[in-house]
Amino acid sequence: MSVVAAAILMLLALASTQAQTPIVHLRADQQVDRTSDGLVRQWRSVTGSATFLPDTTKVRPQVVDTAINGRPALRFANDGYLEGPAVFPTQSDYTLYVVMRWDGKQASNNLVSGTSRALFLATSPYPRVIHQGNFSQMSQSTIAADGPTVVRVEFEHASGRLRLALNNRVGDEAVIPANLDSTIFIGSYVRGNFFWGDIAEVVIYDRQLDSAERAMFEQELHQRYGIGRVPDPPPPVVHWQQAPSHDHFIPEGGSLILRGTIIDAAVQRVAITLDSAGIIVDQWVVDATATSQIAIDRILTPGLHHYRLSAIARFGNGTEQSVLEADRIVSGIAIAIEGQSNSIFGDATLSTSPFARTIGSNAGRQLSDTLFKPSVASGNGGGANVGAWGLRLQHLIASELGQPSCVINGGVGGTRIEQHFPDANNRMNLATIYGSWLYRIEKSGLRDHIRWLFWYQGESNDGADGYGALFDQLYAAWKSDLPNLERVVVIQIRPGCGGTEHARLRDDQRRLQDRYSDVMVHTACALPGHDGCHFQSAGYRQLADQLFRLYRELEAGQETSAAQAPTIHRVRRDVQSGTVSLTVRHATSLYTIANGSAPLSAAFFLNNDEGIRPDSVWVQGSTIVLRPPSGVEPVTVSYVPSKNDVSTNTLFQGPWLTDELGVGLLSFHNVPVIPSSVDVATGTAVINEPRLVRRGDFVKIDHSITSAQLVSIHGATLPLTTAGSLLPIPPNVAAGVYTVVMHGARGVDRQLIAVVE
Repeated sequence: MSVVAAAILMLLALASTQAQTPIVHLRADQQVDRTSDGLVRQWRSVTGSATFLPDTTKVRPQVVDTAINGRPALRFANDGYLEGPAVFPTQSDYTLYVVMRWDGKQASNNLVSGTSRALFLATSPYPRVIHQGNFSQMSQSTIAADGPTVVRVEFEHASGRLRLALNNRVGDEAVIPANLDSTIFIGSYVRGNFFWGDIAEVVIYDRQLDSAERAMFEQELHQRYGIGRVPDPPPPVVHWQQAPSHDHFIPEGGSLILRGTIIDAAVQRVAITLDSAGIIVDQWVVDATATSQIAIDRILTPGLHHYRLSAIARFGNGTEQSVLEADRIVSGIAIAIEGQSNSIFGDATLSTSPFARTIGSNAGRQLSDTLFKPSVASGNGGGANVGAWGLRLQHLIASELGQPSCVINGGVGGTRIEQHFPDANNRMNLATIYGSWLYRIEKSGLRDHIRWLFWYQGESNDGADGYGALFDQLYAAWKSDLPNLERVVVIQIRPGCGGTEHARLRDDQRRLQDRYSDVMVHTACALPGHDGCHFQSAGYRQLADQLFRLYRELEAGQETSAAQAPTIHRVRRDVQSGTVSLTVRHATSLYTIANGSAPLSAAFFLNNDEGIRPDSVWVQGSTIVLRPPSGVEPVTVSYVPSKNDVSTNTLFQGPWLTDELGVGLLSFHNVPVIPSSVDVATGTAVINEPRLVRRGDFVKIDHSITSAQLVSIHGATLPLTTAGSLLPIPPNVAAGVYTVVMHGARGVDRQLIAVVE
């Protein structure tokens, strides 16, 4: 070898060595200055010049020479820590290794952290990483640290992608904020929040290692401590850009899509088979000598059967290797659910179904958590849970419609509607409820196929929140992100836990179907088995049965489905009898579900006062008749108090009214009573339908006017200002029925309105 060639090789070897040199490398078997009893005075890096010193006001860590499989480590006792120079990489890539053993004791258990960045365990064996002190956008391993462990953290600054691995097995891959914190504490976060266990090595690189570097470095590290390393997967024969997995779900009318590149030159062909119950459905053969690309699109027939896809690579030497196998693939109906706890609350008695799917984890925050899974309802959120009535709905879709289904449930307990709004700057922000839910929808490939969305939320909001306007924002987001959304079913809450003024909030929910033509409102009122917040099995099952009937009939084109919840249509007072009649839509007959000896009148109150009950209430077909107390002029009528029965001061549990199918009457609040007049010629009552308007809202006029006034049923007048084609209703006007008298080019025009709170 020439001198020049030898010099070049030396330079290349030196460059490689320098490239692999970490900015900090702490080893407990080297450069630890300690006292005679093993307490650490300082710990110096074996590369660079970083030195880490203890806080002498704390208990200093102690060197234990046989701590980790006979090798030295620093033992921390939930008190002391070490601090070094501020050299942790910021605004850049980095790789961090920690060789550690946790004592299993509960504490903050920070391993290597700073003032806003942390690698820690908290009270579990699952390592976590945060940047910028953002615990809501955190990476958390799904793999536990079991005994001596090599923890590896790799961060890519450009994408924000962080990969967390234990003994070379990846436990999480997530997107988190950039690191802005250069401070380094060993065994602490912000000089507190200490660790309980052993740390043998800490290694910090200001970049990500390539696969060869990583394997070489880790092999030596694992051997040194006798810690098993999960082998790297063998190099792939085919790189799949898009391929199904076990339990994969494909929407009705959708295609099975397979995209791949053959990357092993020894492959001569790839044979692909699609079968169902052992019967071959289709086959393809890709000649690798002619093309390296695999591209298959195959529309699947939906139904209660599983598909299996397999791909076998054949090499030039005659050997074969399986390169893909995906079983239990189904095709069917996609549905979305959102809300708070009653949208996701479980029923452990409800079994799963071979044809019920979800994707990822409810409220999950892991980018890698995108596999289809069998739906369950064993818990009250998280994982593959879709909620008790969600899973029951899937059972019915399979048994009654003969279709598999995929439910993506974004419900989270104890949340207000505002917490379900998207992040305006990042709609798929996994730290938000909406972002996590939308991310799963996107990864499922079902965004364009979700036509039905069920929304069950409201307990955590208050009646004064303006629920209608808040819902408008969420509805707009749904319509933007789900382009083929056709039906939104809002489930009206019932008296229970949560906020205040729920009678008013439920009325806001009731009227959502009047605001939007594609919104239908159902109700949880009259469902059995309510425990004060949630329902026992019977309640959720009955809800699912009712929602399925609604789904089935509307999907069959029955727009006047009998499964629609009955709702108030009109309230009028008969001047001759003094009674008040309530006409109900979507019901032929009404039935009472009793609650002990409580009279039906306990469910109604007048004039926005839960203490003013009718003397008596009775039902005639689909009409409810009230007799007001003597001396009370009925102005408004409400059905179902906010929470408590005023006579017992206990949670209102009925009586309820339902239709002939057992669907509860929608709760309503402060619906104006329309006085009737008598036609002199015929002697019959004349009823003019008023237009419902909220205080502070506008009455839209379709012609020009010069002046207008509001006239009450008692003759009092109030001038109104005009704003183009809109007449604003004063925010302080009393609820009730009014006539709007307008003067303009068409002379005098009148319009009857009912003002509600």
